Amino acid sequence: MGHRTRRAVPRELARSAALPAKRLRLRAIEGEGEPGERELAQLRLRCAALECANAAKDQALAMIAHDLRTPLTAILGWTELVRTGVPGLEKRALATIARNAGAAADLVEELLQGARPEPLGVVPVDLRSLAAATIDSVLPAAEKARVTLRLIDGRGDAMALADPRGVTRILQNLVGNALKFTPPDGHVDVEIRPLAGVVELEVRDDGRGIAPSLLPHIFERGTQDEDARSKGQGLGLGLFIVQRLVALQGGAVRVTSGAAGTTFTVALPQGL
Repeated sequence: MGHRTRRAVPRELARSAALPAKRLRLRAIEGEGEPGERELAQLRLRCAALECANAAKDQALAMIAHDLRTPLTAILGWTELVRTGVPGLEKRALATIARNAGAAADLVEELLQGARPEPLGVVPVDLRSLAAATIDSVLPAAEKARVTLRLIDGRGDAMALADPRGVTRILQNLVGNALKFTPPDGHVDVEIRPLAGVVELEVRDDGRGIAPSLLPHIFERGTQDEDARSKGQGLGLGLFIVQRLVALQGGAVRVTSGAAGTTFTVALPQGL
């Protein structure tokens, strides 16, 4: 059989799909096979590497876009409250808008630097103050949905070793998810509890629970129930981001749910 030329390689791409990928990879590495086939195997490996890189980039961009939506929603919500003339809210609204504009700017900076949605550093942080700020941010959305959003003021030291931005994003995703699935006149509670060696951050709602078939996969990327998918509610990234951020901070997250109501519990190392 004669040697194949470079011009034959593109035409062979379609035919090569039937060849086992493992055999192509071995031939590319070991230099086996005819010259055209070796080139084809190497080309396919390069294409596969590019596809992986593009998939990683797309995932990072989707995560940044998902998180960017939360501070923008807070800015729009508080701006609307001020615009409609609700008295006595100007100072609180401006502080919340400024804080969320800063969070949005940080996310854009991450995007410009390569879309790396990881916490920057672990320091002692007060989880109660972060929870209070998060509740302030999403309060207009909760009021619009007619859901009561409360911070349960537990006792004891609420200092944890964590990244403040990472904890804020965890809280925003968990609270936003709870609001999405809680009906009007329902409740979403956020509670901070210091335990032995850890501080637990709990977000619970009295909305409809998670289907038992979904519970084992709830932290996987793209997981959504049929109702959320049919309504186009998000990309199924929120809880995937939560688990990733919790793990990066040395913590753990778990979920419990029944026919009604869901509770997410995040445990982070206790601060000094």
